[in-house]
Amino acid sequence: MSNSNHSTSYSQYARNSTYSIETTRTHPEAFYVRSTYYDIIFVNNNTSMDILNKLLIHMNAGNQYSIDTNSDRRNNLSALIQINTMPIEEKSVVILFELNHFPDLSSTRYEIIISLFRVTFREGNEIYSWGDMKLELQQARRLLT
Repeated sequence: MSNSNHSTSYSQYARNSTYSIETTRTHPEAFYVRSTYYDIIFVNNNTSMDILNKLLIHMNAGNQYSIDTNSDRRNNLSALIQINTMPIEEKSVVILFELNHFPDLSSTRYEIIISLFRVTFREGNEIYSWGDMKLELQQARRLLT
């Protein structure tokens, strides 16, 4: 790319970015989702069995999910899997699986967590990912099988 084309592309990008920032400032409601539309649940070794069972019931009722992962900055290993349920009538639930704080692998709590992943990835579901899902979940695979 020539330098002049690069400058033009950058200028267009800068103008568009400025417009987006200004739009956000003047119309914040365009990018705001009321918290009455969703719940956030952290899943780790302290999550109660009652919450896990309610999540399992909620997830079994739907078939659309979005998924994203985040890595630990220190070692670049998967630390968090975020699954957002997309139900038709109920509230959406954002489930944050804290991989470094999972319960013992032989516990009932862990089995229910694995069941949540099985429900998410069952045949016929629609799953939306921020990137290549196989790559996103590769590091966490040992915990999920």
